[in-house]
Amino acid sequence: MNNPTTIQYETASTTTRSTLGRALYTLVLIAAVYGMSMVDRTIFGLMLQPIKKEFALSDTMLGLIGGIGFALTFALAGLPMSRLADRLSRKWVIAISLAAYSTVTGLTGLAHTVTQLLLARMGLAVGEAGVLPASTSMIADLFPSKSRGRAMSALGLSAPMATLLGFVLAGWIAQKYGWRGAFMFMGGVGIVLALIMSATIAEPSRGAFEIGIADRRHLRLWPTLRFLSRQRSYLFVIATAVMLAFTTTSLNAWGPSFLVRIYHLGSRELGVYLGVSMGIGGAAGALLGGWLSDLAGSKRARWKLLVPAGAALMQIPTILLFLFGSNLTESLIGIGVCVGLLSSQYGAILAVVSSVVKVTLRAFAVSLMLLFSTIFGTGMGPVCVGFAADHLKADFGPQALRYALCLIILSCILNAVFALLATLFFDRDMAAAAREDVGSV
Repeated sequence: MNNPTTIQYETASTTTRSTLGRALYTLVLIAAVYGMSMVDRTIFGLMLQPIKKEFALSDTMLGLIGGIGFALTFALAGLPMSRLADRLSRKWVIAISLAAYSTVTGLTGLAHTVTQLLLARMGLAVGEAGVLPASTSMIADLFPSKSRGRAMSALGLSAPMATLLGFVLAGWIAQKYGWRGAFMFMGGVGIVLALIMSATIAEPSRGAFEIGIADRRHLRLWPTLRFLSRQRSYLFVIATAVMLAFTTTSLNAWGPSFLVRIYHLGSRELGVYLGVSMGIGGAAGALLGGWLSDLAGSKRARWKLLVPAGAALMQIPTILLFLFGSNLTESLIGIGVCVGLLSSQYGAILAVVSSVVKVTLRAFAVSLMLLFSTIFGTGMGPVCVGFAADHLKADFGPQALRYALCLIILSCILNAVFALLATLFFDRDMAAAAREDVGSV
């Protein structure tokens, strides 16, 4: 007799063509929502110079507003939002979150004081906190494990594609209507997308693609934290995500400003150049990374983590090319390839998290990972680089930001080390995720 707290789930072979079509449509919309969140988050870096000039801010203060101010709020809001996503409709958590942060993005264009600007960034963080945990949980229930890396990589693909379109549009609008107009426009696009999503997709069944008997119970908070703390591969993946976020956010926040200071680009030029280089590079990296992680995982599931480890080490020469290239073209190639390598890691990381935690903890596990990666990666990256740039200014003048950005080379090395350590515990942790040995409610 089956335990009443568990259920036998259908396997991938029972999936019909129509079911796959609905899954792919849902995946496209989820990816669009995540891409929208990344555009709303990162256009702050694109508009950094006009904001700095209007508000007369130092680089350190810009790092605090764009980094820690956003990061702390995002991290704290993520945990309760993920608990809701593990219990309620993930579709509505995503749609409402999208509508909320899009509204705040539009309101950012109305900020007239530093306090209002900071509050707008914090409001954006609250809205965005519910998107990724609920999205990854839905994707894990839409696709089987053998293709989950490619499915998760759609999130990594959506960010550069949205950057390609969003940066070009935002740069053009900023050139014509100012930085405030760019924020208002992107906020309006997000609200329209929220309406489409809420009207056209359905909530998938939890654990639909788990093979055999899967533990489907909802757990109390303390047993949940105790279980996750024993999953060592999960802990090392968190550390990997922290380093990945440090690199990504530092480049997003200061990469555009670096190009403006060194090559004296206008808003429209900056948006087009970065949109194309980062968009194409990121899209190619996400597609290749998802495919490679599923290919590696077909032999041994833990080998998915070789993708983020290898990509992190390969980032180092691309960062050096971006910072020390002899001309604008070399710098754009450097950051484009680097973003591609960054994007290639997301599919494997999210797929691994979905494999080593229980099906009813997926959103919370991703949110907890985001808590640490946001505070110590997203939060500390921009402010550390900004702080270093301010203190190097006396010696290097306008070149200070170039040397400050070299900090992210260290995060690349640590990224690779933590990903490799996670492989040592993956098999044991995946088996533990199927056992019923923690308290339930």
